[in-house]
Amino acid sequence: MAAAQARTFGIMHEYRNEVYHAGLAHESILLPLARFYFAEACEYIATYRAKGLGWGAGQKMPERAQKYFTGGRRFPAKEGDFENGCAALRAAAGHDVDDLITALATDFARIIDDTDTCLQIIADGVYEGQKVSRDQAILQTQAWDVAFDDAGKAFLRDRGFKGNMLDAINALEAGYPFRIRKDPIPAWQAMVEKMGRLDDGHAALDRYYVFAQQTAPLRAAIEQSAAAAEAEIEAAVDRMRGK
Repeated sequence: MAAAQARTFGIMHEYRNEVYHAGLAHESILLPLARFYFAEACEYIATYRAKGLGWGAGQKMPERAQKYFTGGRRFPAKEGDFENGCAALRAAAGHDVDDLITALATDFARIIDDTDTCLQIIADGVYEGQKVSRDQAILQTQAWDVAFDDAGKAFLRDRGFKGNMLDAINALEAGYPFRIRKDPIPAWQAMVEKMGRLDDGHAALDRYYVFAQQTAPLRAAIEQSAAAAEAEIEAAVDRMRGK
């Protein structure tokens, strides 16, 4: 098995488990992914060289397989029948690499657009005078996220920090080794454009998966901060209305 194909099977296996446990996870890319997975499985299985294929006297070729294989009780019926059948199944899967890459790039762009919207909500702030740059919003979001975990606490403790929570956030913003210290959206959008120009389904899936995995914590923190800002905006509006 080629390394790229093995990598694809590993990613697909993980997505399959997520779909099984979480229902409609990855809904927008599920069909092209399923076709790709099936096509690659057929291609790999066709190369499998077993010592022998057992076929009991009471067994019959399933009807759904008869149009792909010529064997009856003696399966496969002739040399190459197994390989040819796998090839026919692969073709019938309807996998198209361009459709796959387009679907992945489109979902990639959707994820980025959602994060872009949330980041702008954070940057705009809730009250007058709270607006900050998007770069500052990224640092604030990560600082609040790390302030309550062991790494953030250790960072402050090692530097002898003494102060209130807002001082702690400022200290984390200034010195904590965040991997991303400025608005990541332009770089992410460039990644989408590059992925859309690929012609290899394995490479496209790998880029999509790596992006999703590596950015998941930051995107979750941004979404949480944006949700908190929107909740405060709604509460402020309700107070103005006397509710």
